[in-house]
Amino acid sequence: STRTPFVVVATMHHPRTVRLRNVDRATVAAAVEDLVDDPGAVISVRLEGSFTSALVRSVPPQSPPYRPYIEVCATDEVRWLHEPFDGVFVGFRFPDLDPGATIAGLHLHGLNHERTTGGHNHDLVVDDAVLSVSASRDVVMHLPDRAMADLLETPPSVRAVQRVLLRRGPSTIAQISAAVQRELPQVTADVQWLADRGFVSATEDAETAEPLWSVTMRAPGAKAEGVVADILDLLD
Repeated sequence: STRTPFVVVATMHHPRTVRLRNVDRATVAAAVEDLVDDPGAVISVRLEGSFTSALVRSVPPQSPPYRPYIEVCATDEVRWLHEPFDGVFVGFRFPDLDPGATIAGLHLHGLNHERTTGGHNHDLVVDDAVLSVSASRDVVMHLPDRAMADLLETPPSVRAVQRVLLRRGPSTIAQISAAVQRELPQVTADVQWLADRGFVSATEDAETAEPLWSVTMRAPGAKAEGVVADILDLLD
């Protein structure tokens, strides 16, 4: 029930596929290039099947002031080695563009079939899996029409309110107050801070007529189209 604040979406129309057996990650990366043979393309990738081993990694949640991601990985990264691993890896191979525009190379995230573990893929050995790829030269980025500083400099008390709404869904001020264990006036001020920036919105509870606050998935004025709009409609 938790909604993601960031998503990269691609639709594979007529993907090219190949079956891989007993190969390492470098061979998978080479197979992606062979299937597309276009260094300038954005390649969406899906690799699903059984793996002799899979090394995945993640980092714990961070708090302001935020450190650079590279530093967080160096000090806080956690890794899990699964032997074997049955599941799917999805992601992209981005071209080498201007610094900061993309993370060049093959970037995959995995999830096992039981939906109990996963993470960013660091290494893997394929037992028997199907590799599917689709190429595109179009990248459309949708950003909220509010200052990114608001996202980066959100006070800790406000972040606590956000977490409650993300995890529990629509809630009254009283419910939020009980969850964060803070007084109603303080929570009301935090919710208003979020509302003023378009991060949350209220609907009326049909039974109690109280405002139910929930996270806003679409920034005011933002226009999404195509697949992105369809996904946002499902999330709302």
